[in-house]
Amino acid sequence: ADRIRTLPTILANHAASGEEAKLARRLEAYADNTMGVLRIAFANAGIIDFFASLSIAILAVFLGLGHLKLAMIPGFSNLALWQSLFILMIAPEYFAPFRRFSEQYHA
Repeated sequence: ADRIRTLPTILANHAASGEEAKLARRLEAYADNTMGVLRIAFANAGIIDFFASLSIAILAVFLGLGHLKLAMIPGFSNLALWQSLFILMIAPEYFAPFRRFSEQYHA
């Protein structure tokens, strides 16, 4: 806003190229800072999604082993099929607050 208001003075003093260079440097610094924040935000979201998916996959394997009676894992054996499916359906909801927190932290 200040540069627009002082544009006649800048043009009268033939300083447009200098101001253009200053603006270009500031714009480049702003873009670099923004990309740094986005890089961290995407890495954070990727790590959280990876571990959430890994946890759900391990849960599914344990439930499957319990149903096939291949391993007697406490808490995973002798469950009805509907109980195992219900657990697998609500497992992503357990990790939803972590995802929302990471989204809001970098917003």
